[in-house]
Amino acid sequence: MVAALAACRQPREQKGVGIEASFDVGPDWYGPGGVGDYASSHGNTPGVLRLAHLVREGAFEAPSGAAIDNNERYDLVVVGGGISGLAAAHHFRRLSPSGRVLILENHPIFGGEAKQNEFLVRGTRLIGPQGSNDFGIQPATGDPDDYFTALGIPREFEYVEPEGPAAGMRVPLDHYSYLHWKSDAFDVGHFVGGDGGRWIRDLWSGNHAAWFHGAAGGEVERWRGSTAIERAKGPLEPWLDSMTLKQYYEGVLGLPREITSYVDPILASIIGLGCDAISAWWGWHFQLPGFRAESRYTDMTFHAFPGGNTGFARYFVKSLVPEGLGGSTELADVLESPVDWDALDRSDGPVRIRSSATVVRVEHDAEGGVDVTYALGEELHRLKGKAVVMASGGWINRRVIRDLPEKYHRAYEGFRHSAVLVANVALENWRFIAKH
Repeated sequence: MVAALAACRQPREQKGVGIEASFDVGPDWYGPGGVGDYASSHGNTPGVLRLAHLVREGAFEAPSGAAIDNNERYDLVVVGGGISGLAAAHHFRRLSPSGRVLILENHPIFGGEAKQNEFLVRGTRLIGPQGSNDFGIQPATGDPDDYFTALGIPREFEYVEPEGPAAGMRVPLDHYSYLHWKSDAFDVGHFVGGDGGRWIRDLWSGNHAAWFHGAAGGEVERWRGSTAIERAKGPLEPWLDSMTLKQYYEGVLGLPREITSYVDPILASIIGLGCDAISAWWGWHFQLPGFRAESRYTDMTFHAFPGGNTGFARYFVKSLVPEGLGGSTELADVLESPVDWDALDRSDGPVRIRSSATVVRVEHDAEGGVDVTYALGEELHRLKGKAVVMASGGWINRRVIRDLPEKYHRAYEGFRHSAVLVANVALENWRFIAKH
């Protein structure tokens, strides 16, 4: 496991690298990961963190003579086992059914941002998403990109009705709609007023001024009823893209900053940035109040699997390596069956998924193929692919791809990466919410 590289110790020379560096973290840095197949992979592992720092410091800029060549050859090597990488392998197999594919995933399990964690709370097994989640369902088109049809994902779902103290509560079907898009369709509680404050249930059905800390209720109504089209000076999209969402709300619409503050965490939960750092175009794109333009989200019902979009990653894996997940292709089996690790990386498999394999160097060879060097445990390995798909983040790709054209390097210098921290919290004392 790559995590072995992160044991707490003094700086030493990385095997086969020739650079003196240590990026170890303390034993409490990673924290608990729950139970089940995802327990060792909740966010970036200490091993992934350490190797990423080594890549950044130039440890793999030169070829390593210590890399072990096991004479592995593939028609396609996919770097990254998230949804993008799994989808790339899926489409390659559709276009080239006899092609051999290897997916290299740097974490202990596939999924990328679409992973889940499972926890036992007072004997009850709870599942929560680590990151990517929420999906809308559109009618079947017959297009190869229609993953619902191609992978056998159902388009209709039955939900268990709340019982006991929660009986009758309108529980959201996903993790985002309650924030705004369907906020009046579900029972959502907001605590307002700080010390001495109170809970408000169904925020939009009562006196809005009560929770806006002095902002007049009429301002809230104006925010919810405004349209960008009425305010546009020239073509809508370029105009919106010329300012931040904060500038649009407070400068163009003249709304109080309390409204911007309310929207900040909504956007941060999706994009990782607040209203002061993203274009007003995103407000229009996400159909936020103050825009009222139809978008691809209009009239679409959203859902979420218990573990977020982990469900899609698992459906891809079930299609690519059927023996990698036990059970049938029925929803419950795909979501809950344990992973067969040996089956995922079987030597005779047409598609192989290799976990805890961090790619550190990719370059074209003299024969028109691609050399791929990756770290596995304490060793470096090398293999070849006729083609490679880099389904990994641009912030690492620019350092890993050795012969990347200079214009791409210059473009990457202008890219910024914003992180989103997801925390799953088991709330045991929740019954007071039902009383308000």
